[in-house]
Amino acid sequence: MPLTKLPPNTILLSGRARATIINDLPIIDTGALPGHFVEKFVSDGVLAFRKVTSATGMQSKYILLEEDYKNKALTEAYVSGSPAMVAVLERGMTVWALLPSGQDITASDYLQQNGDGNLKEATATTAAANVAHYQALETLGAITTLTRCRVDVIQ
Repeated sequence: MPLTKLPPNTILLSGRARATIINDLPIIDTGALPGHFVEKFVSDGVLAFRKVTSATGMQSKYILLEEDYKNKALTEAYVSGSPAMVAVLERGMTVWALLPSGQDITASDYLQQNGDGNLKEATATTAAANVAHYQALETLGAITTLTRCRVDVIQ
């Protein structure tokens, strides 16, 4: 009998021992959750993070981690202006990322940034398109609400 997959309650599922963690920059974004992909930007002259803002730009390898040192759950959003706990992802790492409503995900689907910190099914998988940097590790079917998915970093 197969074991039921339980929520892992952590964002970085593999590679944590070798991960680079950035924790000295603020997150300037309302509603940013652990599992959202973030990008660097300048806010009032200060380097900071915010949720990714482009689906087709450079695919971010920065992901917000849980604030376990504050004993916060994965469902608790970061307070804008607070220090962000961000992992720098490398090929081969596995994360528990967020996907928005409207996706239909099958294990091995290629994924890309959605432009709002979430991932979505990739619009193209060619090297020239350069957007399919992630791959789903589980079948979720039709998604009707913000949902977490185990994802491999492949690029």
